[in-house]
Formats: sequence, structure tokens, C-alpha cells
Amino acid sequence: YIYQYDDAIAATAVPACRLILLNRDYQDLLNRSPMSNHHLPASLVYRGERIHHLAGLRYRGSPYLRRDQITGSRKGVRVRLSREDPLMESVRITLDEQEVDSTIQNDRLVRHLLQKAGGVPYGDRRHVHLIFRGVSQGTYEQVLTVDPHYLKRSFGDDDDRGDLYKLDAHYEIDDRGEFPFPAFTSWKYTENKEDLRFTYKKRTRAKEDDFTGLMSLLDLMDTSRTTNEAFEEQAPALLDLDLFVKGIAVYRAVEDWDAIGGWTGKNVYLYHHPDGRWRFIPWDHDVSFGAAALQADQNPRAYLYTPYFPE
Repeated sequence: YIYQYDDAIAATAVPACRLILLNRDYQDLLNRSPMSNHHLPASLVYRGERIHHLAGLRYRGSPYLRRDQITGSRKGVRVRLSREDPLMESVRITLDEQEVDSTIQNDRLVRHLLQKAGGVPYGDRRHVHLIFRGVSQGTYEQVLTVDPHYLKRSFGDDDDRGDLYKLDAHYEIDDRGEFPFPAFTSWKYTENKEDLRFTYKKRTRAKEDDFTGLMSLLDLMDTSRTTNEAFEEQAPALLDLDLFVKGIAVYRAVEDWDAIGGWTGKNVYLYHHPDGRWRFIPWDHDVSFGAAALQADQNPRAYLYTPYFPE
């Protein structure tokens, strides 16, 4: 177990999240490659009320965000808790440094708009005061992990049995720790699951290694394989169109280029609900509201064809 004497940092209205690790492990964290996903032994103290021992800690985020020239020492952190000692029913704690958005409000405002649109699930987020080895790191966001517990909360007690994927970019890192421009989600059909596993990352039922449901979705979304007329006929059975239309409409309104319907086509979870239709769960909107130039497409069927955006 890892303990620390009181750091004497005064409590504020924002709940404190303290991370504790031994000096040798802290030096390891500083000196090893920032791309390492190996967890180092740690303890987490939440709100000064509860301590979680036998935890693990590492940096989180894409290779772009883990570079010192982008974030300096203030990096995002992923904490893994023991299954016997979860926090808010989760064993994966995400602490986001929000390096793009200095206001730390973009995500919250987009979430509000998605909620006002109606029926769009969105992970809970809360501000926390991160104190790392007795030193204040300022305000971070604690992001609720999208996992089976989240699916039950969003879709009902019996609705966590489907396939969950996270859409992300695929980076290949060379010996110097550098990487070329990443490959983004293409929404193109393929019969080879090896072409899918790095940009469509399985988050449930991973041991089954079954991508056939995803392939059926991509067959529908690929404009080179399914005509607009066929899409209009088949889509209601495979997509929760109301959810997709509302979500993408908000994305376009807030100029989020780092999501589906934007330049990268990522930062979203796709969930194949047991009723057979695909839902999506929004994730990470810190580059919205003109933070970068908006670029169109990265599929969702640009944008789900008529009649769902009527004249």
C-alpha cells in the first residue's frame, strides 16, 4: 500500500483527486517513453474521503497529446483500480487535462446541446482538482468510462450484451518515438478484420474477436457498395436514425471536426444494441466551437441521406 502525508493543499469547491506513487515509479514515468501503457503502482484518494490502494497509473491519450511539446508536464492520466474496489462502479478512471480547451467548458456545452436534442447518451464528466504527488496540477476533467456499467445506465439493465467499439486513429510509432500522419476511420467495407481492429477498437466481447456485425454496418455505410436508394430502405433496421441525425446535427452546429461527420471521423463509440440497431455514444468535444477549421464528411453517409434532413 502507498501512503502520503497530508499535502496541506486547501479544499475548494472542486473535489480533489490525489494520485500517489513512489519516487522510483515517478522517475520511471518521467524517463520512459510517454507512449507506454504499462501501469505503475499507485494509490488514489478521492475527495479526501476514500483511498483506493492497489491501483495502477499511466499517461493516456493519443501520441499527439502525450508529447511534451504539446502538453508539457500536464498530461492526461488513466488510473486502473482493482475490481474489488471500484469508483462509481468503474475500475478505469480517465483524467483529461483538456489541453486544447483552456475554458474546460466546450465538452460540457456540447453535452448540454446533445441532451437538449433529446435521447443522445453522453458520458458524465466532472471537474476535479488533480493533486499529483502533493503538487497541484489544476483543474482536470474526470470522464466516466464507457463500459458495460455505462451501457446499463444508458440503455437499460438487459442492454449491455451488444458489441461496443471505440473509433479512433491508427498511429504507427518509429524507433525515435515519432509517428507519421495517422490513418483515420474510413467507413469502408472490408472482409478482413485485421483492417478494422486498430481504428474500430472492441470494448466489449473482445475475446470473441467477431467483427461480422461491424462489417454489415460498414457494408451499409460504404457508398461504393450500397446505393442511396438501398440505404434509405435498409437503414431504419440497422441504425437508430433519430439518434444519429440529432447527434450529427449538433456536431456540425458546434464545428467539431474531430468526430464522426468531421475530418477525422472518430471520437465516438458505436454500440450494436441487442435490438439489432446501431447507436453511437459521443466522446470528447474539446476542439469544437471554432477551435480548428471544420472539414466535411468522414462518412456517416454524408449525412444519412434524405429524408432525415428534409428540405
